[in-house]
Amino acid sequence: ASTDEFTKQIIKDEGKPFLKATKVFDDEKNFTIGYGRNNANVKEGDTITQEQAEKFLAEDIEVRLKEIQRLIPRFATFPKELQLALFSEYYRGSIRQSPKTVKLINQGRYQEAAGEFLDNEEYRTAEEKGKSGIIGRMQEVFDELNKFGLKTTKSS
Repeated sequence: ASTDEFTKQIIKDEGKPFLKATKVFDDEKNFTIGYGRNNANVKEGDTITQEQAEKFLAEDIEVRLKEIQRLIPRFATFPKELQLALFSEYYRGSIRQSPKTVKLINQGRYQEAAGEFLDNEEYRTAEEKGKSGIIGRMQEVFDELNKFGLKTTKSS
């Protein structure tokens, strides 16, 4: 997938940018600004423009693309749909929260990785914690890993 495609995916998945630093969920340690920039440097009261949100997004995508390619060395060889789904969840932070999922992906055990990815407390409690928006994103990773797993199993 191209940087432009990753950018469009994140904008679609993250929705409208926060132009004012916001605690999206009560249990978050940091404030969020722009398209999901969430770190200790974002302070209560910070504000940005739409242009700054887009600049932050471009920076964040560039950094995270390098990171995910280090984490999953064959990432760039995966089908575009799987790349987009994995990247969206990596951007959100959930791929690195599951070292076992990453290990299974790197071993080429994609269907096992799919199951492991959804065997996740955040996924199970998303509805009750008001985070139902993540369910579709996580399900997409599951679906794409399964699909790729079926293809690679048939061809071997």
